[in-house]
Amino acid sequence: MVSRGLLDNYYWKNQPLQSTSNRVVAYTDVGVRVEWPLLSHAISYERKTLNTLVSNSNTLALAAKDGAYSSQVANGGVDLQAHTKRYQFDALGMKFAGAAENNSWRWFISPKWVRLLDVREGDGSGVLTKDDTTLSLHGDLQRIGMTAYGFQAAPATPRLMNGGSVDVGLAWASGAWKFNATAQHLYSKIPAQSLYFSNRDYNVNATTAQGITYSNVPSLSGTYGQRDMSLSLPRIVKVDVSYKSRLAGTWLKTGIVSVDGRNVPWLGLMFPVEGHEFELRNYELNNTQLTYRTPSILKGHLSGEFMMISDSSGNQKSLVGGIRLNF
Repeated sequence: MVSRGLLDNYYWKNQPLQSTSNRVVAYTDVGVRVEWPLLSHAISYERKTLNTLVSNSNTLALAAKDGAYSSQVANGGVDLQAHTKRYQFDALGMKFAGAAENNSWRWFISPKWVRLLDVREGDGSGVLTKDDTTLSLHGDLQRIGMTAYGFQAAPATPRLMNGGSVDVGLAWASGAWKFNATAQHLYSKIPAQSLYFSNRDYNVNATTAQGITYSNVPSLSGTYGQRDMSLSLPRIVKVDVSYKSRLAGTWLKTGIVSVDGRNVPWLGLMFPVEGHEFELRNYELNNTQLTYRTPSILKGHLSGEFMMISDSSGNQKSLVGGIRLNF
């Protein structure tokens, strides 16, 4: 999911820097999940790589252009902000599910043991300012990860410990109405020892003819090293309401996707065609996502989901949503 623009370097390289920046919220969830039924519950195993981005359009455009030049920036200030996370992990969980007597309400809770394999986080903010003769960049950047950010005489080996997380879900259906809410990693805690960190402050001035590029942005002050810390997996919350209209069984839908507390509203519709499903969503009146879900084949063992994302100007990018095997 991406609320604005495409997750593509070429796309942002061709976007202008603007005096008023727009919010960009995105996440990717790539991996494998296997679930085995156990009585009325289930055991699950998953290996995932989860990436999240909360930024603004100016920051992504500046990063893709590899610097700022006078021809790209109008006089005044440009706000920059970005927060990124990348977590790779294994998880073994137990899914407990239940329903009301009339099955109108259904719920599940899934506590999971988590083994973290890799982590990277970055959080930066700043202001790029231009007048007739000078470009100025003032900002700060904090990072944590498994790779050293500077020389250390005798570094300790970083250790990602085992931790836990909890997923929850709630669903309701009555007549033509449906409600669904799920929270992935509603709570999570994973200790880490001797993780690398870096805190940098930047204050750079250049002439408009020279411009500012990554090669001439030294860190003027800051700290780096290693420390113990407690980590949390990205929290992804989805809430939606659906109504089945009388127009060929089309479902009218609305909802919110929340990425670490940043809410992205959407409107959409879904229409089934002989077992196939086509769903159209628009996020914040910007990006449009078309999803196609295949009917089950091979005696119900295989189904798939495929997506295409288009921004407000019509630029498109196709993504594979996923393949599901049932045995």
